[in-house]
Amino acid sequence: MDQPYISVIVTAYNRRRYLPFALRSLEAQTLPRDKFEVVVVKNFEDKESDSIISRNGWKDVYNDDSYHGRMVLASLEESRGEVIAFLDDDDMYVNNRLEEVYKAFTSFKRLVYFQNSQTLIDENGNVLERPPPSPLISKNLVGGSPIVVDVDRLRGLAKRYNVSVADLVLKVRAGADFNSSSLAVRRPS
Repeated sequence: MDQPYISVIVTAYNRRRYLPFALRSLEAQTLPRDKFEVVVVKNFEDKESDSIISRNGWKDVYNDDSYHGRMVLASLEESRGEVIAFLDDDDMYVNNRLEEVYKAFTSFKRLVYFQNSQTLIDENGNVLERPPPSPLISKNLVGGSPIVVDVDRLRGLAKRYNVSVADLVLKVRAGADFNSSSLAVRRPS
């Protein structure tokens, strides 16, 4: 394979504290290194993070734009993967996260969207048994199964219920805006 299958986009704006933990979680992935690339977009230099990025040959993109979307756009321009996964600077992947994303997208060729469950921890790294009450956390997300969307099935449901695909996604989304580190999408062809 001459290009990575998955591009992991890591964004950090003015937050150095947690970024090394996020990057180390990428170093610990069980998916072979030739199957994914990492593009880190940040607005600062940090000796520890920069060392991790450098030793792995990952892309380090400087962007001082405070708008998250523009940081993501800058990283998309640098990425080459067919699948785009996101990792926020204050999150960590479990060691098989990219392997599971890879399996999902290679098993379902028409898959366009994948969302996995999350484990919430406190500031000391302790797993929270019951997440704090929040209207942003969907019950089917926390401790749930991965959410996989097949574009053909989505179109079929939209037609069946006589709504647009966009409206259907907005009605059934499971907190996708809560944490982008749970998302992976296929790049449009």
